[in-house]
Amino acid sequence: MHTPVYVLDDEELMMPSAVKVCSADDARRAYAEKRHSIWFAPNNASLSVLAKAVTIGKPRHALLALKKVSVARRGLLDALFAVVVEPTVTKMLPRDELREVLVADNRQDLFVAAHAVPQDDALVLFRGDLRSLIVPLSAFKGKKGGPKPNPRKVSVADYGQTVCLGEFEIASDALLYEFDPDARRRAKHREISADDSLGASIRRLRLQRGLARTDFGSLASKTIARIERGEVEPRPTTVAYIAKALGVNADELSSF
Repeated sequence: MHTPVYVLDDEELMMPSAVKVCSADDARRAYAEKRHSIWFAPNNASLSVLAKAVTIGKPRHALLALKKVSVARRGLLDALFAVVVEPTVTKMLPRDELREVLVADNRQDLFVAAHAVPQDDALVLFRGDLRSLIVPLSAFKGKKGGPKPNPRKVSVADYGQTVCLGEFEIASDALLYEFDPDARRRAKHREISADDSLGASIRRLRLQRGLARTDFGSLASKTIARIERGEVEPRPTTVAYIAKALGVNADELSSF
């Protein structure tokens, strides 16, 4: 289900599919929604409208504020939202890049903000859906002769695709692949979906048909698995047998 994005009273920062919140009534209605949403606050005036409109309940939404907030206001926002990201200690993407990442279909795999906590060996990264990922700073190793990671100069760049520690850079998808099992599964799924080999076509069609590898009669499940992984080239008779089990012509099998 697509996560709603609300922009607090700022025409300049409006983005496709986002909803503009102009009044206290708008804020109350949006905040009352039970599903998780992202709130985008460009200035402190918009936060004032929000604070007056909603009551403290069970926090489920996430807030991204572009201006620093006071300690007192941060306490209130932490009571109202499950996640609060603001620039007191966090480095964010530029505004124009934020606008695109927050509504991107793959925003869960892009980063919009980051800050380092060296004393705890932690780099805290926030994705486009404002969920966090904590990565050990010790995981960053500069190559010999190359730039060294500098946790005092953390930033995100390239529309959330790059994390920088000074001049040291690492791709966001590389971090997600190593430290987030869900992102790793999504990456593998994309790789399989893009594979145009016969084995990948058989796998896609088998899953579409709701079949297990054990559903191919005299062909062993290990054989089906090896064919799908491209480890063996099946004979024409085997291809015909698999195609029949999947309900297609043998010459059509590779088109799926």
